[in-house]
Amino acid sequence: MAKSSLRLLIITLSIMLQALFPSHSFSYPLSTNNRWIVEEKTGQHVKLRCANWPSHMNVMLAEGLHKQTISNIVNQISSLGLNCIRLTWETFMFTRYFDQTISQSLDDLKLEGIKSGIMKYNPNFLSMTHPQAYAYVVNQLSDANIMVVADNHVSEPKWCCEDNEAMVSLGTQVLILMSG
Repeated sequence: MAKSSLRLLIITLSIMLQALFPSHSFSYPLSTNNRWIVEEKTGQHVKLRCANWPSHMNVMLAEGLHKQTISNIVNQISSLGLNCIRLTWETFMFTRYFDQTISQSLDDLKLEGIKSGIMKYNPNFLSMTHPQAYAYVVNQLSDANIMVVADNHVSEPKWCCEDNEAMVSLGTQVLILMSG
């Protein structure tokens, strides 16, 4: 891909993300001061206590929503004292599957069990498109004062790594980062 095409894609995706999350774009500006991460408005130190929440696999939806409600998941994250989530996403969610609903994806992938679980615990997700579902998860986390690190983990929805890289990647996927 030519540099100008890649630059245009990055700009387009950035604009799309800001359009999807207007109330949370730049709502918690952080910067650094020497070794510290600080909140720009107050200058107070921010200690990041983060976990990973994958949403880059074939369904392109935050994992676990077929097992419990999103509010329960968010409450559990908060109760653990975590203040940020690394939420993965894939480029295809915005380029090739932008208007496909979660229900359509589950049907295409023949994941009837996952679909019935989502119907039970989070039925509103089934009619959402992938970007809408991602935005909803981000907004639920943000409403609970949990920062989101949106990680464009892969281009297409799949496991990220070759078999020979799987052990290294698995370690980073399940790592919970706790600072100071």
